[in-house]
Amino acid sequence: MKEIKDYTVRFFLVILLTLITVFTLIFYRGQENQIQKYQQAHSVKLALLYKVIYFQLVISYQFPDQNKKSIEEQILQQTMLLEKEYPSDPIVFLENFIIFNHLSVKKSYEDLNFLEEKYKDYYKIIYNIYNNPSFKINIETLKENPLKLSMNNILILDYLEKTEPQKAKEFFDKLAKDIFPFQLGLSLITFLMIFSFFVGLFVLVRFFSKAHISFYGSFIRNYDFKHSWVLLEAAVIYLFLYIPVNYFVLEIFKPYISNLLWFQIIYIVLIFILAIVYVYNEVGGNFIKYSLWTQVYSHQDFYPFLKNFQQEESENKDFKGFLENMIINKKIKPLSPLYDLFYGFVAFVAIFPASMIILLSSVLISGSQYDVDSAHPISFLIPEQILPVFILAVIIAPITEEIVFRNWIYGFFRSRFSTFASSFLSAMIFASLHPQGVVAFPYLIFLGMALAVLREYRPGIIAPIVTHFCVNGLAVLMNYLFYKVNIF
Repeated sequence: MKEIKDYTVRFFLVILLTLITVFTLIFYRGQENQIQKYQQAHSVKLALLYKVIYFQLVISYQFPDQNKKSIEEQILQQTMLLEKEYPSDPIVFLENFIIFNHLSVKKSYEDLNFLEEKYKDYYKIIYNIYNNPSFKINIETLKENPLKLSMNNILILDYLEKTEPQKAKEFFDKLAKDIFPFQLGLSLITFLMIFSFFVGLFVLVRFFSKAHISFYGSFIRNYDFKHSWVLLEAAVIYLFLYIPVNYFVLEIFKPYISNLLWFQIIYIVLIFILAIVYVYNEVGGNFIKYSLWTQVYSHQDFYPFLKNFQQEESENKDFKGFLENMIINKKIKPLSPLYDLFYGFVAFVAIFPASMIILLSSVLISGSQYDVDSAHPISFLIPEQILPVFILAVIIAPITEEIVFRNWIYGFFRSRFSTFASSFLSAMIFASLHPQGVVAFPYLIFLGMALAVLREYRPGIIAPIVTHFCVNGLAVLMNYLFYKVNIF
């Protein structure tokens, strides 16, 4: 009776913490993202969007007129969408004004009162370049680009075409040469995606053509209700500390925090350790150890012994003892966790092409012109803070998220439901807590389910961590290389 009362209290505490976490998440989703606000990522996002348009404009010269016209129409649609989204942004105003005039689309602006003086001065220069045949300006003055406009080179090119056609040709050759690394990288990534698609397809066919042991499902179902409930409690505690408490701490100490990203790294590590300590105090170290890695030699050795273990009628089943007896009786050497480094990478190759197809399909279906909108806000901080972004996104996130979502939340569901239902439910929670928006939701659900299935059919958490590491690492690397291409 006392135990039932104890679990009733714990149940209501879990519900309360979950509701506070959900309501806080909904509230702050309606606000500007704290990291984005703190680091002024808005300007970085705009620069990235116009950088993409700039590359499209320069590359379009290499295509036949019909294809070039099609690209230009797409660019006009993108600029008009940006103008609707940011109607009073001076950078959008100036960038679009250059694009419209470059594409011979005359556009007039009557009210310029929202522009500060420095923007008005630059607008006059742009207006005169396109509308005053006798206007002269020093090219070096234009090259200074004080407002860091992505379209500034297009402005210079258009000015030179009117005043010095030969120099315009030389200048364009330089622009084409400058973006060659981007074109080469894009071609290489396209080739790797095609290659990995077929490799991934082969891996998936091989995977589904063979029967596999449900390692994690078999493991978690050999423990009582308390163990799986503790996993849920630990996940809720971690998420409660990560969302509501985190926001509350930031509101209080924000004036005293010199670097938000480094603070977040320290904070996430701290609350993750607290969650691990909670699990340790509740169910012990052996459960933690064998939930992270189950020592086995092969499916053939593992499965018969596991069936016998499941059929034993005992309230205190010793999973550690079961594994040790299996190894002694069979006289086998346990499988090394290092094997899962390889399997994690293979899983990434299998998952990556399908996940990209889902993401691109979501972008097209939603009608969004910018797949950059489905990027994590932290990606816009890469130009300024590559080291803390790398540590947070590529090291901390794969470890903490895999243990919280694929070990704890998925483990709780898996103790009660099938692999598919458990992976879907845990993936829904995983996707809803990410800030990329609705466009990326199907992609995140697919990724979460794929990682859960990987956790199910590998004896440990290492393979999903490696796969997650590869996914985030590739995203950070591509963003970093893109930002490094200098167009100013």
